[in-house]
Amino acid sequence: MRNINSILVITLLFFVASIYGQKGFYVDKDYRIEKYQKEIIKVLIDGQWLEKKEKGEIIINNYSGSMGVTKCIEVFATQPKKDNVLLVRFYSLGSHALNYWGILEKESNYLFYYDEKDKSKIEDYLKKYDVKTQKILLDYVKIYTDWNEPNLPNSQPINEN
Repeated sequence: MRNINSILVITLLFFVASIYGQKGFYVDKDYRIEKYQKEIIKVLIDGQWLEKKEKGEIIINNYSGSMGVTKCIEVFATQPKKDNVLLVRFYSLGSHALNYWGILEKESNYLFYYDEKDKSKIEDYLKKYDVKTQKILLDYVKIYTDWNEPNLPNSQPINEN
């Protein structure tokens, strides 16, 4: 009986993993992300985190397993004619390029590398949203950046013994 249960659990895990598996590379399935994949790859190439694998137009499948996009937060519009805003983080796998972000909508996007010196450009772009949306997006980006800091006040040193 235990063997049957073990086999069922393993089969279920593989089934669930295949259902929720990513298409091509580590990219959340969302039509807005799919729509802007070439632009996201181009930003990583321009930042020298990915090497361009073709001449001319970017072929998305060539970067399978080299980069990923993660949905972070979606802010729903309070006005009926406004689009929802999706904040994503994108990166090349194996690198520590964690500060690349995208603000995606149905018909537009803004891709950027977050750094304190670029904060004013990002704030200028965010002015098209209401104040609450601006604060949510910018605070999320800042909080996530702080998680990457090795010397946070509550962090414990790693015992290397």
